[in-house]
Amino acid sequence: MSKTQKKIFGFFGLLVVFVITAIAITIPDLRASAVTSDTVTDTIRVRVLSSTPIISNLTGISNQQKVVDADGTISYDFESCEVVKASIRYVDGDTTKEVYTFSPTTDYGTESFTFNLRNFMAEKKFSYGQYIITVRGEGQGASDEESVVFDYVPVIADVSKKTEQGDKDKIIVDYEPTPGEGDGGVSYIIVDIFDENGKKVTGDGLPIKISKPVTSAEIDFSKYGLEAGKYKLEINAFGDDSEDPLFEPVILEVEYDGEEDIDIVVPDTGSVYHILNIANKDYLITGLMIFFFLAIAGIVLIVNKNKKSRVNFSNKKR
Repeated sequence: MSKTQKKIFGFFGLLVVFVITAIAITIPDLRASAVTSDTVTDTIRVRVLSSTPIISNLTGISNQQKVVDADGTISYDFESCEVVKASIRYVDGDTTKEVYTFSPTTDYGTESFTFNLRNFMAEKKFSYGQYIITVRGEGQGASDEESVVFDYVPVIADVSKKTEQGDKDKIIVDYEPTPGEGDGGVSYIIVDIFDENGKKVTGDGLPIKISKPVTSAEIDFSKYGLEAGKYKLEINAFGDDSEDPLFEPVILEVEYDGEEDIDIVVPDTGSVYHILNIANKDYLITGLMIFFFLAIAGIVLIVNKNKKSRVNFSNKKR
């Protein structure tokens, strides 16, 4: 076998290997084979239970989320638990309360419970700050738990970005008003605007006041005659019986173009791969495609070179 033939066989061998690899990537997991209703009428599912308790998939509140509603619901998955308990810890007040107990009658499943942060501490009807909800499963002399950390605040605010329909950016302020007068919760919201030099902006309609029964409001910069530039919003919640803010303010930095558009000022720390949304599988497939192209191109060049060599050899013999 000539040296050229060996190279060609070598290229074809590599090509076959990578073709098989590419096909293997697209094959579904053996544990989840695809079937149709024409071939299978019944599906048998086998679940191997853990020998120790498992608590997972807490939903209802996300880690580091800020909430204004004192009422909430937490859902969770359990497995091999004799009893499930839930507790809430008020970090700022160093207080923990058990709020839920459940004795499962099945080996596994999904359950939920409700909670209320109002009146969490006897001396404060509205205890704003950081909370930790922990769900703990016990059984067989072992235990497992999962927690979520969040902040209960009197007001939240953010910038609602433009939609594809061309709606302008808006500053959205949300809060949960106190149920009644003198209950110690939120009575109204004050929004102060500062320019990029830190000077408080004054004028008609400023500072902005949002009062009950409104619970969500949009702030439109075009109403206040502001010039284009960068601004800082300081948003505070107040109660009926206090001149001081109920909690620390919400700070928003925005950039106003002088007309209608508002952009929140956030540094762009994303990579080009994050922007393109390319997954690891995409990298592999793209690499294989490039390799196939180069391999085929190399084979074509070698074959053409071999043909030319044969022609030149024939000409020399003549």
